[in-house]
Amino acid sequence: MQCISAVYLHPQPTSSSENLLTIPSGATCKYYRNENGWYYVEYNGTKGYAWQTFFSTPPQ
Repeated sequence: MQCISAVYLHPQPTSSSENLLTIPSGATCKYYRNENGWYYVEYNGTKGYAWQTFFSTPPQ
């Protein structure tokens, strides 16, 4: 799945949790699941949560 705009990766599905890293626009991530609008993804070996509107639609 592709990131369509830079977004922070968080350890918890909330923007108030720390920022693990920034996923750059155009980056490819591995999608695992959707938790109430937060996508649990993996980018460069780091797993976490990022808000869904920053990604292309995940595979069904």
